[in-house]
Amino acid sequence: MDRKPVIGITMDVDEEYFKIKNHYTDAILSAGAIPLLLPPKESIITEIKNLVDGLIISGGGDIPPEYYGEKPVADNLKIVDRKRIEFEIKIIKEFLNSKKPVLGICYGMQLINVVYGGTLFQDIQGHYDGFHEIEITDNRLIPPGRYTVNSSHHQAIKKKGRGIIEIGVSLKDGIIEAIRHRDYHNLFGIQWHPERLKGQLSERIFKNFIGLLRR
Repeated sequence: MDRKPVIGITMDVDEEYFKIKNHYTDAILSAGAIPLLLPPKESIITEIKNLVDGLIISGGGDIPPEYYGEKPVADNLKIVDRKRIEFEIKIIKEFLNSKKPVLGICYGMQLINVVYGGTLFQDIQGHYDGFHEIEITDNRLIPPGRYTVNSSHHQAIKKKGRGIIEIGVSLKDGIIEAIRHRDYHNLFGIQWHPERLKGQLSERIFKNFIGLLRR
């Protein structure tokens, strides 16, 4: 690849605004790529796929339980705008059909699991804000080992979707912290927020993700 790779980053929807935290763009720039913020407009998915080399599904709120065949059982759900969800489901599939790398972060990992028929715990305790230790067991994105990561979520994978393989878990309670797909070797999800976490681990995640573009 003669030019810098372009990484598309999906954005959240807040009424009439699109929004995203600047940590995502900073992380991609630091890793040597160009970030491109993607508005959730289904009409331009083909054009986006042609412009962008890799895709990040950014963090967000909660996926409506109807998407994984359940009714709401938690009273603190902050539902993501359905226009965003529908856009991201379609663009994930388009990128995988093109064999382009996809990385889901937090909500993004949960959505990947739901796309493949998995379910979620609607509300868990102990993973809202803070740090905890995880163990990575697969070397496709980062080396196996134990890491301390930042946490900011109250939902997590319950039943894994078709082809979803867990490659990282929380040592405290076994919550799934990282996934890959059995058949799509460039599809990954991580539950924590590496874009907000400074240090070698986060740098390695984004550089290795961008490295997938050159394989």
